[in-house]
Amino acid sequence: MQINKLGEIKNVYPSSIRENSFAKKYYNLKYEVNTYDPYNFVEDYANCEKLVHLYYREVLGKFLPINFRSKEIWESVEDEFEDISLESVKVGDILVCSRRIKKDGTIKILDFPHMSVVSNLTGSGVEVIHTNNVEGVTVSPVSLFFKRYPKEFCKIKRPKENIF
Repeated sequence: MQINKLGEIKNVYPSSIRENSFAKKYYNLKYEVNTYDPYNFVEDYANCEKLVHLYYREVLGKFLPINFRSKEIWESVEDEFEDISLESVKVGDILVCSRRIKKDGTIKILDFPHMSVVSNLTGSGVEVIHTNNVEGVTVSPVSLFFKRYPKEFCKIKRPKENIF
């Protein structure tokens, strides 16, 4: 069982943290909203945008352009990112969500979309790695992710090779 900094049980798929070397490396990373620059990484802090950029750099060996922040990816055009269905998702696809469910059950429109990245495809489904100010860095089944970030307010984007 994992406990976050607020004393809440983390929404983690424990076997995936152990099996995912990237997740293990950044597991205790603190969340900080204003830490965007993915090429000037401060070891102790990150936000969802930086975590996606780090995943691409360290796991996939590719550099997403620095100007691709969550809002730009959400609004991206066809020559930069391809819209993907959940049924055809691959490791490295990016989930971008414009709303989340608050603790009181209401839906909050986000000022900047939240990002996560598909980190694993297992027999039981899709897993994503992401970070937020409540849970920190987590790996979880996409079904749990969609409980906080409703599927109908998310897009799945796949970067086209020409942007790297």
